[in-house]
Order: sequence, then C-alpha cells, then structure tokens
Amino acid sequence: TLLSTACIPNFHLDCDLLISHVINKPRVFLYTHPTTQISTQHAKKVLHLAKKRSQRIPLAYLTHTKYFFNRQFSSIRGVLIPRGATETLIERVLAFLDSIHSKNPISLLDVGTGSGCIPLTIASEFTKTPLHITALDTSEKSIVENVETMTRRAATTDTRFSPVSAGEADDIVIEISVLSPFQKISSAEEIVVGTHGLFIRQGMHSGLLLPQVAV
Repeated sequence: TLLSTACIPNFHLDCDLLISHVINKPRVFLYTHPTTQISTQHAKKVLHLAKKRSQRIPLAYLTHTKYFFNRQFSSIRGVLIPRGATETLIERVLAFLDSIHSKNPISLLDVGTGSGCIPLTIASEFTKTPLHITALDTSEKSIVENVETMTRRAATTDTRFSPVSAGEADDIVIEISVLSPFQKISSAEEIVVGTHGLFIRQGMHSGLLLPQVAV
C-alpha cells in the first residue's frame, strides 16, 4: 500500500525484492512457499524499507544490490547505479572490441569506475582477446564497493577453485593488497622478495605475483 500510494513504478516487484532481501531468500521463494510467515522483526524491517522506498530512495540503495548483465554488484549510496543505457554502452564496446581483430592484448581505461560494473562486465563478456583494463576512482565509497564486489566474485566465480560454501565462511581470512603504480625494471636484482610484487607480460599473456606470495 505504501508503494502504490507513492506511485512507485512496478511496486509489486519492489515489494517482492524488499521482502526477499530481508529474509535472505530468492524472489522465487515467495511464490514457491506462499504460506510461509515471516517473523515480526522481519516484518518491521520490510515496513521500514518500504517507507524509505516510498520516499523515492532507489531500491538498489536499500538492498545494497544491483543486477547488471545478469551479474550481482554491490550498491551503496554515493555510487551511481548502472542503468539500461549503461548496458547499451557495454554492448557497443563489446561490438567494437570484436571488430578490432587484434592479436595483441587490448588496453582499456575506465575513469570514475564507480561500482566497477563496466570493466568487470567487459572483462567477463569479452574473451576473444586478452584485455588489460585499468579502472580508476577517487571516491572512497567506490573503492569500498569494488572491494566487496571483487571479494564476492573471487569467492564464487573464480574457475580455478570451487565456490566457497556457507560452512567455510567462519574460517575465511580476507587480505587486501594495495599496489603502487608499476615501475619498469631492467634487472631481476632490483626485486626485493617479500616487498615487491611483479607484473609480467609477454605477448598475449600476463601474470601478477603479489609480494606476500613469495614468502
């Protein structure tokens, strides 16, 4: 009622997504388990979020989630929410990359990357030629959001490893490495093991070695 009175477009969908977010279940659960009752605490939380949504606060800021190109991204206030036009941009970039027919890695730069949805989606969708993508942002909120997104992707979509299960969550130790700008060296003797990381590139192949890996 709150959302319909506030003339929120697709208010039925928004209501479903708010409930799904609060009870931590997929939206389809609401339809496959229609008689399930939610707790009083959950009901109060849904009502609280519905009031905020009726004030035109974007749904993505309330659920902290935005699906883009069938991928889930974190969404927090202060970081722009990707729109349909952003998907159109992705499609045009992918078409352009496909038309290049380059045998060498292609470098891309995304300035003001925000949620990181553009570079991450391009990197996932375009596999024909290796890409070297640099994504920059000066916003602390954007950096925090990207760390959260990359943590989730590393835990669930890295094809080198099995996805992390819920039972492993308490045993996970998260480490974040912040790299300084790369400097080209002329000799391996310039490398201090345990202090310097390495980024090596040859032709279409490249690899990154973090400083702590070697010790």
